[in-house]
Amino acid sequence: MNYNKKIFLTVSFVLTILLTGCSSSSTDDHLNMDHSQMQMGGKMIETTAVWNPNPAVPVANSKVTIGLTVLDSSNKVMKDFDINHEKKVHMILISRDLNVFQHLHPMQSADGSFSAETILPQSGDYRLIADYIPKGGMQMPKMDWWDDPNVPNDPTILTADQVYDHTVDGLRVKLTIPFAKSKENIPLTFRFSDAASGDDVTNLEPYLGAVGHVVIVNPSLSVYLHTHPLDGATTGPEATFEVTFPESGVYKLWGQFQRSGKVIVVPFVVNIP
Repeated sequence: MNYNKKIFLTVSFVLTILLTGCSSSSTDDHLNMDHSQMQMGGKMIETTAVWNPNPAVPVANSKVTIGLTVLDSSNKVMKDFDINHEKKVHMILISRDLNVFQHLHPMQSADGSFSAETILPQSGDYRLIADYIPKGGMQMPKMDWWDDPNVPNDPTILTADQVYDHTVDGLRVKLTIPFAKSKENIPLTFRFSDAASGDDVTNLEPYLGAVGHVVIVNPSLSVYLHTHPLDGATTGPEATFEVTFPESGVYKLWGQFQRSGKVIVVPFVVNIP
């Protein structure tokens, strides 16, 4: 993707949904979507996401398979999707306590269904998010719960970081939010340095067609935002994203960046007045 020759609209999806349980036949279509982030020219295409996780209850430390079938308005399997950052479908798994974040890329079978395998580091409830663009349509995230009936649904309490400065796998990342206010488009600037030497990092590599991706959720996982950098071709030492938080409160975000062939996921917890 050539970011120097194309103009992209800065993206952020906001989904407010009615929470439901997840099974082979359940879907989550009770949502409102703010299309402040979408490809230009797309149209609204009605779809239903049918999840089929195996096993039916999340199990820790063993291989699980997450199945997904997208149906059109006639309940026929949808097979054609626009490529979105190098993939047809991005699948996000987040544990209810927000300690686990996984970004998967399922494979499509001949019948049109998708599946991805992973290993969960812990049991408990998981939020399943499918992010896709129907052929010729708008970006269409869908969410549902993968429930563990043996685990209580205690509310998640987040405390904002005192300092937005974290180091993961030798990469030091500082987050700057010049002003934080809900319902306004605000910049998030990440600055990268080598944790050992202190030198600026200027060798970040493209990850899924951009220098990074940022996923943001609220504590109840009823809000999902996904944003990409203003300059997708930068290699550091800074990358700036823009996002609109739908309401005041505490949010958790995960920045995903690639260096030396390894994807590094850096979490932050921010407070938005």
